[in-house]
Amino acid sequence: GGLLTDDFIHFERLAQQPSFVSVLTSPDPFRFYRPVPQAALLLDALVFGMNPVAFRLMNLLVHVGVICAAFFLARMLLGRPQAAFFATLAFVLTPKAHPIAVLWISARPELLMALFSLLACICWIAWDRDGRWWLLGAACACYALALLSKETAALLPLLLLVTPPGRQSLTVRRVFAALLMVATATVLLTLRAYFGALMPTSADRHYNLATPVLSWLYNAANYLPRALPSPIALLVIIGCPVAVQVRRHGQRFRLPRKVLAVTAFAGAWFATFILPALPIPMRSELYIYLPGFGICVLAGFVADAIATNAKTRFVLGIALSAYIVVLGGYQVARSVGIHQDLEFSAKLVDALAHDQTIKEHEGTLILVPEDPRTERLLRDTIGGYLDTVLKTTFSRPDIGGSVAYAGTPETEGALRIDCAFRDGQVVLRPSAAR
Repeated sequence: GGLLTDDFIHFERLAQQPSFVSVLTSPDPFRFYRPVPQAALLLDALVFGMNPVAFRLMNLLVHVGVICAAFFLARMLLGRPQAAFFATLAFVLTPKAHPIAVLWISARPELLMALFSLLACICWIAWDRDGRWWLLGAACACYALALLSKETAALLPLLLLVTPPGRQSLTVRRVFAALLMVATATVLLTLRAYFGALMPTSADRHYNLATPVLSWLYNAANYLPRALPSPIALLVIIGCPVAVQVRRHGQRFRLPRKVLAVTAFAGAWFATFILPALPIPMRSELYIYLPGFGICVLAGFVADAIATNAKTRFVLGIALSAYIVVLGGYQVARSVGIHQDLEFSAKLVDALAHDQTIKEHEGTLILVPEDPRTERLLRDTIGGYLDTVLKTTFSRPDIGGSVAYAGTPETEGALRIDCAFRDGQVVLRPSAAR
């Protein structure tokens, strides 16, 4: 398939053949300073060419790296392989965030930020346990790479002070190490300002820290329920058969005392990575990709405690298989839906490139969807970037346009082109309407 929304902007910049120096010393097309994912996209373009499939394959490989790091961190936090497996399984089967993270090329910053944040936590715990200072250096380096991937890693040093949960969290050496990371973030923030990228104080309509508190709370109430289905389903699917067995044999079940500490860590993890996303007016499923991992760690801990009371592994295996089939099936269905959008996008760009009327047109054109389904596909794939699509497709600055979505004003005097998606094909024709 083709590209989705922001992908067109990134590919437009890559088509201009920037150098690695320019990528590392300038903001991205949306004025964010994210040199690590920008350099990764440029490397993909140099190795594979402008092939969207290759870019999505690299997203998939990074996602696999995130899953491996998530398991390793859960193993360090919870101490039991089975608990780490349950936590990682709940993370992998998060219903909506993961398919879009892999299939949307523009999600590369989120994936790289998640990978380096997890690695920073792993190095921090290893340093905290054996005291080797090179591990602290590795944690600082991973934190810097996470912050250079996406700004939502900014609060990670505060999380590390309570990672892993314990009574000796605020020791002098841990506070000193956290301050070292804060100093690293300060240096990177200075670089961000020097290169002219958006700052936390920038009055940008897409990201403004002055957003009213009620909007923060509304977004928090929107994201938290979206992160709960997978861990809650895991606890239900494991807890129900075990509860029947425990009751039948007259046993008593108690959670380990560590549950309070793990619960506190889960809340701190979710808050650390969701707070920077709350001022953003536009809500996205992608924002719960990493925050949900903290809740999954808690679910894995509780699920492991429940599973140890199971009298038979057969029933537990059946229940777990049902959990994987249901949520895994949902992810497959979600991915198929995104794949259909990708196919529509590729066919639309191809239809635009071969339409003789559009080829000969100079100026602005309006793409008019003929039915609600076509309009929905245009919103999900092209969004407001038809102007970029046309300029990139024809390599001409004298052509531009927009989509006539319902409720949006149209440009007078523009060429109107009707667009319909029928029998798997995009059909374009000059509009008969004035």
